[in-house]
Order: sequence, then C-alpha cells, then structure tokens
Amino acid sequence: MRELERYQQAGLSNAAALQTATIVPARMTDMADRTGSIAPGMTTDLILVDGDVSKDLADLRHVDTVFLDGYRLDGVALRQASGLSGMPK
Repeated sequence: MRELERYQQAGLSNAAALQTATIVPARMTDMADRTGSIAPGMTTDLILVDGDVSKDLADLRHVDTVFLDGYRLDGVALRQASGLSGMPK
C-alpha cells in the first residue's frame, strides 16, 4: 500500500500506481492472458474497500472484503485474526 502511495507522490496517477500492482507485473511475466485484470475467464483475487481509490490511494487501507482463491473473506475478521482492532485511519 505504501509503495503505491510513493508512486503517486512521484507523479503517477492513482490508476497508473494501481497498475504497477496488477496488470504491469502480469504483462512482464507473460501472464496477462490469465491474470492482472478483471474480466471473464481471468484468475483474479480482489479486495473491496470502503472508499474510492481513484481519488485517494489511502482508501486501500479500508479493506471491507477480500476474494482470494474463490473464497470470500471478511475484512473485519481478517484484522481481528491478525491482532488488529478497528479500521485503519
């Protein structure tokens, strides 16, 4: 998360910063045909956040739901399991 904020501070748009963690590595590893973007037939892990990362990348800290390997995980339960309490600021 902090890395993406640093890219944004260096001049990348929020969208470009997000791409450095998604489609760019998929392209670099010749895996863009199956991962790195959201589309039918793609293998995709997702995080749903409370906020709008197109306006503020810090909203990535406000994880509500995670979809990982086909499983839906609750953000609150994940924070509690890791010993954290409450939503980060």
